[in-house]
Order: sequence, then structure tokens, then C-alpha cells
Amino acid sequence: PTATPSPTLPPGTIPTATPGAVPIPVWLGEAILPAGSHPHGLAVSTDGYKLYVAFHGIDHSGHSLGVMDAPHMTLDSQIVLGPGALGPNQVTVLPASGHVVVTNRQTANASVVDPVTGTVVGTIPVGQMPDGVVYAGNLGYIANYGSNNVTVFNPLTLGVVGTLGNVGQEPALLTADPFSGDTFLSAHGSSEAL
Repeated sequence: PTATPSPTLPPGTIPTATPGAVPIPVWLGEAILPAGSHPHGLAVSTDGYKLYVAFHGIDHSGHSLGVMDAPHMTLDSQIVLGPGALGPNQVTVLPASGHVVVTNRQTANASVVDPVTGTVVGTIPVGQMPDGVVYAGNLGYIANYGSNNVTVFNPLTLGVVGTLGNVGQEPALLTADPFSGDTFLSAHGSSEAL
């Protein structure tokens, strides 16, 4: 914004931006993760200092969430999701609490983790082979690859609000528009984006 308003352009005039530098992406480096961790999902903390990585494991045997120092690309810790959580797949952060939700592909649930204390604070029951997870518009969504539906949950209570059907075959990954709250889903088995 400028201190004074810009003049109104005549009709048909195309506004142009003031020339300036455009930031170019820069390779920051790489992190060597534990052997056999087979990382899948990633999410960045709300302050941008932590990176959360789902360690899917060999043959879906993983059961932990890696917590990394994002600026330095170093692994700080691993949080064990428990024996009832196998094959961690995708990760999202719940902004209000800072908790991290991890889908567990082999155990039909999602773990909710407090990354500050390193503890699992809840489990969300979902459909078969949960794949993607996203937070958008004050709700959480989990794509259930094996059940052909999407579980909708309340991010504050962690309770299931409902299930969305008619989402194509093998719903896989989700993303959301942070401004509109619109949620988008890829349906792997039916070659659709919804």
C-alpha cells in the first residue's frame, strides 16, 4: 500500500506493476533420515520452524512422526504413535492447537499428536486405508482410500462429524485453498480431481 491513493486509470488501460526483483527458489539442503523410515507426508508448523514427517516404514510398518528443525534441516526427535498406528501416511497441522494429525494407513485411524510434549493426545477412527488429511474451513478431512469416502472431523473435539461418499474411487490426497476454505481431493482409482 502507498501513503497516497493511486490515480484511477482510464477505461481499457491495463495496470502494470513496478519493476522489481522476483524471488527465485533456492535449494536449502537435504536431511538424512533414519534407514527404513520411508517418509511420506510433510507439514510445516504454523510458525515455520518445525517440519513434521510421517515415517511410513518398510512394508507399512512405521509407527512414528519425525520432528525436524526446518531452517537447519535436522531431525530433532521422533514421536512414537503407538502400536495401534501403522503406516503413517499424510500429515496436517491444526492451527488453533498446534497439534499434528497423522493418517495411519494400515490401522484405519489417525493419530493426533502434541509436538511440544511429544505425546499422542487422541485417535480419530476413520475408514479403511486412510491416505490424505487436510485442515480447511474449521474442519478436518481424511481421505479413506480403501473405503471410497472422506471422514470429516472437528479439529477442536477430534470427534467425527460425518462421512462424505460419492468421492470417486480410491480417494487419496487432499489440499485446501487457505483463503476460500475450498478443499480439493484426488481420486486415484477413478482418475478424477474433485
